[in-house]
Amino acid sequence: MEKIIEPFFRKLFDKTREISGIGVWHVDLINQTVFWDENTKKIHEVDMDFKPNLEGGINFYKEGFSRDDIVRLCNNIIENGEPFETELEIVTAKGTEIWVKSIGMPQFGDTNEVIGFYGTFQEITTEKKKLEEVSRLKERAVIAAAAGNVGIWDWDVVKNELVWDDQMYALYGIKSGDFSGAYETWQNGLHPEDKESGDQLIQEALQGNKEFDTQFRVLWPNGEIRFIQAKANVFRDENGLPLRMLGTNWDITEEVKRNKELEELTTKLALSNEQLEEFAYVASHDLKAPIRNMAHYATFLEEDFGDKLGDEGKEMLLGIKDQAKRMTALVDDLLTFSRVNKMKLEQNAAPMTSLVREVTEFLRVNDRTDIELELGELGELKVDIIKMREVFNNLITNAIKYNDSDVKSIKIWRVGNKVFVKDNGIGIDSKFKEKVFSFFKRLHAKDEYGGGTGAGMAIVQKVLERHKATIDFESKIGEGTTFIIDFESCAV
Repeated sequence: MEKIIEPFFRKLFDKTREISGIGVWHVDLINQTVFWDENTKKIHEVDMDFKPNLEGGINFYKEGFSRDDIVRLCNNIIENGEPFETELEIVTAKGTEIWVKSIGMPQFGDTNEVIGFYGTFQEITTEKKKLEEVSRLKERAVIAAAAGNVGIWDWDVVKNELVWDDQMYALYGIKSGDFSGAYETWQNGLHPEDKESGDQLIQEALQGNKEFDTQFRVLWPNGEIRFIQAKANVFRDENGLPLRMLGTNWDITEEVKRNKELEELTTKLALSNEQLEEFAYVASHDLKAPIRNMAHYATFLEEDFGDKLGDEGKEMLLGIKDQAKRMTALVDDLLTFSRVNKMKLEQNAAPMTSLVREVTEFLRVNDRTDIELELGELGELKVDIIKMREVFNNLITNAIKYNDSDVKSIKIWRVGNKVFVKDNGIGIDSKFKEKVFSFFKRLHAKDEYGGGTGAGMAIVQKVLERHKATIDFESKIGEGTTFIIDFESCAV
């Protein structure tokens, strides 16, 4: 039976060795012979009838460290009977430089002296290159982490072994000697108020319920509090059970401080703006009465004493009435502007085409102006209808007002969530781009193009901001202007 089984296993062994590419070799010190099998010869790129010897075999190893080391290992196994396992470089018979793994075992004689040694021989060039690439990537990662003050940690969940790089100790304000290498050590470094939530986030990541991407505070031994941003990946076995977590930490204390300062500044600014708007509302409201009274007194003066004023007096009286009218317009616009933020928006799906047509028809009749309107399908937008009428009233009024053409041409269309309003007016010089939406900023003399307060476009922008919409424009002198409103946030 043994005679049948032994050849079977020998064939199985040989077939396995052939598939794996592992060669075997033997050095007979008594007879001064060396044996290489086919795989060993293939690895050395020699002919199958090649007759190796010990010195020649050693000379295949690359000159320098590899050759010196194999000589040392061979001498050690011969003299002391110590086995070896090494990875070195050889230069094949065809001049190819490759990495090999060689394992050597001593062969003892009857008197326990070394009479030879034998072992395996395997090419590992591909594996070695992969390991070298991994090593290079690791080195780069370490350099990048150090440059960015990023700490790297690796936690073996099963063994509860936590490994930190040098940067991690700096982030937690401790020395490596103070670190036990367990999960509890990390937990003890957390701020007392963040320990429970930190542990909960770790457990959620281990259970696969949530990624570990969070911020927490650490309490240094000297009492200093630092803010840490942490991210990690969980690695699992074939059954989905967590094996380890690999992650990074970096200090965001200064960023947190800046954000807090910015939030405080934003709050103060919002309060200041609110107070300013409240003042503008109250002041403009209170101004209306004396201005109205001034206009009434001017009218009474003209009616009762007009014949006694003379031409110069009448001209001065007309100037008072004109200034009162202008002041009333300014106050009305200031009130309108200050009310924009105070009013509650009633946003509903509105048919924009009919809304714009109604505004245009009203202006055509009211101003007795010849308007050539090309109106595309604008669809519906979720807007406050009253405030949106005010937006298009201002835009179309300006298209008519700042226009020297006999026929005022206005084209309005929609592409996606953007609405375009194009006119054939006088155009806007690019140097005035920043002033167009400024409050009480006119680009022309107060009596040119019908006068006005210069508040219209500021009100338009404010209303659109309340809708979370934006407005911009393109213009050429003498060719007209195209206003572009982005209603993305108002899409139905």
